[in-house]
Amino acid sequence: MKIAVPAESNSLHSLTDDRFGRAKGFLVYDTETKTIVWIDNEKNINAAQGAGLKAAQSIIDSGAEALVTYDVGPKAFDLIQKSGIIIHRLETKVKVKDAILQAQNASEKK
Repeated sequence: MKIAVPAESNSLHSLTDDRFGRAKGFLVYDTETKTIVWIDNEKNINAAQGAGLKAAQSIIDSGAEALVTYDVGPKAFDLIQKSGIIIHRLETKVKVKDAILQAQNASEKK
């Protein structure tokens, strides 16, 4: 399973970014291969509009099957949900590795 998390930097030990569309980037972790892909989101940080939709499309294009984040705007949420990606909500800022574990645990319970 590929799990995407908005992150402050390209590390499992990084803190999650509390923004979605304007996050510094997204760390996509593949639970099967244990590999990490970094999606730089710099182009959207200062976007006048549409940052959430562009970030959502980046997540979809990455092949992620789950997203762990604080909040996603309604348009981006709809796009992500329609693509079949499961959205898990964070309540506090945590390390990316802990956000990934949260998604894995939630998936195992289903």
